[in-house]
Amino acid sequence: MSKGNDTKERLLQSAERLMRGCESMDDVTSRAIAADSGVNQALINYHFGSKEGLMKAAMDRILEETASDLLSVRTGTGDPRGALRSFLVQMADITVRYEKYIRPFLPGMMAEGSLDTPLCIVPLFKEYFGDSRTEGECRLMACEVVIFLQMMFCRADEMLRFAGVDVRSKKDRDGIIDAQMDLFLGRE
Repeated sequence: MSKGNDTKERLLQSAERLMRGCESMDDVTSRAIAADSGVNQALINYHFGSKEGLMKAAMDRILEETASDLLSVRTGTGDPRGALRSFLVQMADITVRYEKYIRPFLPGMMAEGSLDTPLCIVPLFKEYFGDSRTEGECRLMACEVVIFLQMMFCRADEMLRFAGVDVRSKKDRDGIIDAQMDLFLGRE
């Protein structure tokens, strides 16, 4: 690995570590990241364009890692509905925990981002429905569930005014996920 790539990786690892361990995202400063990684603070801008660019890259890695970890444990458990609910609840909880950093990027992620998160829950829909739904139908359902949750976080204040649902409340968030599960999988 080249020195530049090593520095970039150290900055990413430090940002991730600090984000995971902080009480408040306000604690994750450029100065703290630079000190933790042992590099000059100016290298954040050099490698990522800004602290926000670094935070987005770190958040992308946290979310991708979390999604992969959740699914690797949960597929093939014999309870695809429970696994899907658990996955969505944990992803929503992570979104709220890192809201300060995720929220500015969500509209762009929805408009231009990859569909990796919906794609990784397709196996759970396929396991649940078996042969009664096509691959395409399972993919569409996965997209609809994830994109609705993303929209809900983008428009959190409007969701509260419109539906009386506070997405920052664990109880309300879990209720929305349960309603989505019932809509797509039927009531238990």
